[in-house]
Amino acid sequence: MTGIHILEFILIMIVLVILHEMGHMVVAKWCGMRVERFSVFFGRPLWSFTKGETQYGVGWLPLGGYVKITGMSREELFDREYDAEGRMISETPVAPEIAARAYCNSTTPRKVATILAGPMANVLVAIVLFAVSFWVGYPRYESSATISTVSADTPAAIAGLRPDDRLTQINALKVYQFSDTQEANVEAARKVLQTNVGKPVTLKVLRDGAMLTIVTPPLAADPEDPTIGRLGITFRQDKVGVDRQGVFEGLGSAVRFTGFLTKEQTLALGKLVTGDKEVRDQVQGPIGMGATYNDFAGEGWGTILRFAGIISLILAIMNLIPLLPLDGGHIVFALAERIRGRHLSLAVYQRASIIGIGIVLVLAFFGFSNDITRLTGSGFTP
Repeated sequence: MTGIHILEFILIMIVLVILHEMGHMVVAKWCGMRVERFSVFFGRPLWSFTKGETQYGVGWLPLGGYVKITGMSREELFDREYDAEGRMISETPVAPEIAARAYCNSTTPRKVATILAGPMANVLVAIVLFAVSFWVGYPRYESSATISTVSADTPAAIAGLRPDDRLTQINALKVYQFSDTQEANVEAARKVLQTNVGKPVTLKVLRDGAMLTIVTPPLAADPEDPTIGRLGITFRQDKVGVDRQGVFEGLGSAVRFTGFLTKEQTLALGKLVTGDKEVRDQVQGPIGMGATYNDFAGEGWGTILRFAGIISLILAIMNLIPLLPLDGGHIVFALAERIRGRHLSLAVYQRASIIGIGIVLVLAFFGFSNDITRLTGSGFTP
């Protein structure tokens, strides 16, 4: 990853986090809550200023950001003093006008609105970014007849096929690199390979200007469907143009694309919970997302905006997982307190937070583990 792309990726993440936290802050203020602090990054402020009752600052630890709303728990509404052995010696409630504007003393709809505002800000940002990407133009890719990858220990590898080889014929089927019928032609090539399970195929391959004839070993059976033959290659995706849409068409496409990605991400989370190994292996950490950005950063503004929109939507969906200390967990607890008719104890919040943090750390472990595997293995692939 180039230095400039690293900075671009970090800037995108910072902006998305700021917009998320701004959603919380703006709605909290609208709901009459007291916002004590708005911080970009964590830790002691390196720089700050106070406007009204809110301190705005930049912390020293460049990981995310936060909004401090008065009274997220009822225990915060008391100033306590402790002796040298840790025993409480005095307890003084905060001023009534402050307690009245605490999160814990607000109504359930206002609590939910305040917490939901962060993820919803990311959803709205995603829709806007997707719409602009459709307006400015997004590269259109189609499968070409050129080989992109050759998997190890497959008929293709044994036959000596290489990346950048261009298939011109499979048995009797001529394969065209680019034409009006290219997409259908490449799909026909796939079908020829799939229907020859357990049989060799004869290929004509253009390599460095020379035409080669290669006879493969019998094609392997697909592990999930033994009736389908696999050669062990992937076709390269080549840029064939740029798609642009008008204002209203682009906005409609952005909304539909947001809905599609939300559905797919939610289904993937469900499969992850059930232990689906394929989904688990696809989880990416910050390193993986950064490397993916590096792969696409040179494709133009349309691609960069779409990437940023996808990350924004992922932030929204992940924050809505119903676990503390994520936003979804706070929403669940606010609703639970409304149903019970009384507040939950701090101990319940703490136990739930420990469980939630543990699960989030497991997800983070999968992401970083996959990132390291890609770094030390065959490299990053989007």
